[in-house]
Amino acid sequence: MENNNGPISTDLLIIGSGPGGHEAALRASQLGLDVTLAELNKYGGVCVHSGCMPSKALIGATSLAYSMSHAENMGITSSHSIDFTQMNSWKDGVVSQLERQIEKMCRAKKINLLQGAITFLTTTSARLTPPSPHSPRDISFKHAIIATGSRPTELSGFEFDSNNIISSKTALSLKSIPEKLVIVGAGYIGMELSALFAKLGSHVDVIELQHKILPNYEDDISKLVQKHSEHLGINFHFEESVSSWSKSKSRITITTTTPTGDTHDYSCDKIIVAVGRTPVTETLDLDAISLKPDLHGFIPVDNQCRTSISNIFAIGDVAGPPMLAHKASMEGKIAAEAISNKNVISHNASVPSVVFTTPEIGTVGLTKLQAEEEGLDVSIGKVPYSALGRAHLTNEPIGFIRIVSEASTGSVLGGQIVGPSASELIAEIGLAIQSKSTTTDLANTIHAHPTFSELIATAARIASNR
Repeated sequence: MENNNGPISTDLLIIGSGPGGHEAALRASQLGLDVTLAELNKYGGVCVHSGCMPSKALIGATSLAYSMSHAENMGITSSHSIDFTQMNSWKDGVVSQLERQIEKMCRAKKINLLQGAITFLTTTSARLTPPSPHSPRDISFKHAIIATGSRPTELSGFEFDSNNIISSKTALSLKSIPEKLVIVGAGYIGMELSALFAKLGSHVDVIELQHKILPNYEDDISKLVQKHSEHLGINFHFEESVSSWSKSKSRITITTTTPTGDTHDYSCDKIIVAVGRTPVTETLDLDAISLKPDLHGFIPVDNQCRTSISNIFAIGDVAGPPMLAHKASMEGKIAAEAISNKNVISHNASVPSVVFTTPEIGTVGLTKLQAEEEGLDVSIGKVPYSALGRAHLTNEPIGFIRIVSEASTGSVLGGQIVGPSASELIAEIGLAIQSKSTTTDLANTIHAHPTFSELIATAARIASNR
């Protein structure tokens, strides 16, 4: 046992308590390791406090209000108002509850929870600098897991000031709804925030350097979401780069430049910069252990999440894309099991990606183009939501599901879904990839009726020429 002021000795030091860190801690504790979990800020990390949870809470609330006000064809006429203060209070209550649950689970597993910054001293020792007035403490460890996550990326000339130029984190804690909003970046974070604030009543302009929204997604997905976003009143401005901004007494003006040199001005109350996320490593003093991030700031790891130093692991956003909470959780368990000498490896092929736009997007595995680039003969099964009874029953016949399979074997290679409940449905295709199932297996699985999941069976039948 260690006292509250002296040095600490532990089997496993985990730095960061986000989805990866606390999952690693819980699994390692189950496996009999003495675990110390250090957190710089609040337990739960970005996901709980300024990412997944608060954003989906607000998206869910505003989507409910939007659905209520767009159901006249179902005989529902609703007049409602949004109490943004109460909505934020509810959201903050959910976040606090989740933080308490994580802390409670960790303490129940006898995990030693510490608050403060961790810097490495050697490959088997580190220093904890807790909040003032507490004194630093040295920690000796057999293994360490770096789970420090990421932060919103800043643009030169558009550094975050928490008032005019704000990050996604600040956007989720605004006290009032901006009348006019400019969002820089039409990736998944920018698109989720644009729909959220459009449903709250903001006038939203989205500026994107490339020629379409969601540049990493296939065109038919991007175009469908863009069309629905435009129905929400969102204005898109493509192939424009932000060059400067200024503030008057009443408004902010942001200036953009086109490839031909033309300039455009947009006025707003707030500018949200959502151009990606940057891994957090600068707090760790990696030079002390000669651990070098790559050119993008990520820590290279093998398929067990082990760094170039055999007893030090890295998981989640800091270990590289895809930068997803559930990928971090999976890697946390893998790292804990590898430390316990279990023969495990990560399976990134079946890691799903979901975007809570309107409609939702869920993807996993390979696209048609990616499979063909690997030299595979591909068979596709694609079905629109409009072919499904359940979609009409819920007044949401928008979107499609696509299954990508190998033509000769029927092996499921990937899937793309855009439409209601896509975030839930994609798991079945992920399971098919993970378990090496075929389209015949999916087609022969009886799906309840009437449900959205019937689309998966139908797409599988088309892909298997049935």
